[in-house]
Amino acid sequence: MRCLGGETLLSLEKLLETKPAVELAQIQRQAPQGWRAGKEMTDDRGTVTTRGTVDPDARESTLLSNAGFNPDEWTIDGPIRHSTWEAQTPAGIQELTSFRFNVKRIFASSVDVEELLKDVRRRKKPPTPGAGAGTFHLANGDYQFGKADGDGTAGTVDRVIRSIDVAAADFRQSRKKETAFGHLTFMGDCIEGFVSQGGKNAWRTELTLTEQLRLTRRVMLYAIDQFAPLTERLTVVSVPGNHDEAVRSPGMTRYDDSFATDALVAVADAMALNPLVYGHVETFIPRKDELTVTVDVNGTNILHYHGHQHRMGKHWEWWQGQAFDRRFPDFYQTDLALSAHGHRFMTETKGDRTWVMTPAQESESTWWRHKTGDGGAPGALTFITEGGKARGFTVV
Repeated sequence: MRCLGGETLLSLEKLLETKPAVELAQIQRQAPQGWRAGKEMTDDRGTVTTRGTVDPDARESTLLSNAGFNPDEWTIDGPIRHSTWEAQTPAGIQELTSFRFNVKRIFASSVDVEELLKDVRRRKKPPTPGAGAGTFHLANGDYQFGKADGDGTAGTVDRVIRSIDVAAADFRQSRKKETAFGHLTFMGDCIEGFVSQGGKNAWRTELTLTEQLRLTRRVMLYAIDQFAPLTERLTVVSVPGNHDEAVRSPGMTRYDDSFATDALVAVADAMALNPLVYGHVETFIPRKDELTVTVDVNGTNILHYHGHQHRMGKHWEWWQGQAFDRRFPDFYQTDLALSAHGHRFMTETKGDRTWVMTPAQESESTWWRHKTGDGGAPGALTFITEGGKARGFTVV
């Protein structure tokens, strides 16, 4: 006697020596060990072992029907195993076969595959120019104009202008297929200033404060001039950093008292003189005594902040803490949080939220290089948002 998998039953000869005929037939009809007929079900899934039969039919529909399952509602999931053995039956010694398989319920679907195929065919058509609904972003900050470290202010200005030019060219290309709007962000620390380290950075600062501010305003206006003709709506944000605080010692003023935000206010005042050219440009700075700006950028809620509010790596905890404040529901509604301050590009996702840190435009902090060996990786960041999602992060 035999069964699939090498299992062995007691021989017929030994049974005939010890058991009467009626009992013998009952024993020999039993399946091999581990193949007892039955069902084990958990919700909409289960395992079935069929009774031994002398006329096996391994068709799926027959196996399901014999096991009490409607083939229109259930299907076999995975392979069908079987075991075969010899048994004494009223017709003599016959070969019996039992099947074991997993079943799962078929859930009705309302999806029409023909409609899906039509959608695929429609999507094969090339998009028409300007058909995109996305927003092209240029995020940049940590210029620290006036700082002598690395290649100094001249090197930083050259990088900033080149990144704006590259980004504008990329925006022109994206306008042909995926974007319609533009968004510029100045992420703080636009100037080196004289408040950092209690003013200890003064000797290493090669521009006066007014020269740093003048340079910042001209760069902001330059970026706007490159982007404004390319879009029907251009939004511009500037947030305070720690280097461009207006007053820190001997006393501190409001948190929104920042040269970075004042620079954009001055640019907005200038643009207001020419509404025919700049009427579609909108500018945003923090509310009174705040450090952040949240803007609905064509369907994507973006939180802008410099990043000195929390330690490195603690952005999620800070974001969650801000969302806990009932006075500012915009934190809770934010799809993307955009920050700077860490002087390198990073991005992380958590659920359907995205956190992004832009690189710095200064070439290096000599103090940081001496401490860590990190000489910096300067640049600006471009990406596209649409429907609450961000894609295509590129350092330029």
